[in-house]
Parts: sequence; C-alpha cells; structure tokens
Amino acid sequence: MPLSRLQLVYYAIVFSCMQDASTLLKMIMDVTGLKQEAIAIKAGVSQATVSRMLRVAPKRRSEPQALLCKYIHDEAAVLMAKEKGREVMEAFARIWDGTDEHASAVVKIINALDGLRPSGKKE
Repeated sequence: MPLSRLQLVYYAIVFSCMQDASTLLKMIMDVTGLKQEAIAIKAGVSQATVSRMLRVAPKRRSEPQALLCKYIHDEAAVLMAKEKGREVMEAFARIWDGTDEHASAVVKIINALDGLRPSGKKE
C-alpha cells in the first residue's frame, strides 16, 4: 500500500537524507509518479546521481547529493502542503450545502479564526 503524503513527510523528518536517501527518494517517486530523469532535472543533478542514490547509501557527501537531498526536503514540504490543502477542501465539501448563504456563513466562521495562529507563526 503506498504511503500517504503526510507519511512521506514524517519519514523525511525522521530519517536524515544522507542516511536514508534511497528510501525517501523511492517514496517521493511513488507518491508523485516521477521518473529518475524528471527528478534529476528538478533537482539539478544527473540521472546517474539519482540512480546511484537509489541503489546505494552515499559514503561521503558531494555537491550533487546535497542538491538531491535539498530536492527531497523541498518536495516533501510541497507534498505536505498539498495534502493539507486537500484536507481543508474535503472538510469544506462535507459541510457546505451548496448555497451562497451557507458559503458566506462558512467564510465568516473561517475569518473568525484569523486570530488563532499556531505558536511560532507570525502574522
């Protein structure tokens, strides 16, 4: 069973990229459907670098590996944001009755929450 995007982010946080880059990269490929060449282009590395990282744990840190690790970190963050956005839209769809009046009421409730911010977030 494929991992959810949130599980992918969890693994990205739990494992350091250099220690478990192969697993993280495989998870990203599974979730996004991207192939090695597409990831290489996005990460700014060669396809051979992606292939190597999928096969063996790096013994030393190189610039291409660092770029690939940055891509893994950034992609995990994007996937998490998309997952959260999807959850918000699904919650809205569950409660909205389809009328303009109800949509306005839901917007007012959401706007009333504007003052609530997770600790550490600035307005």
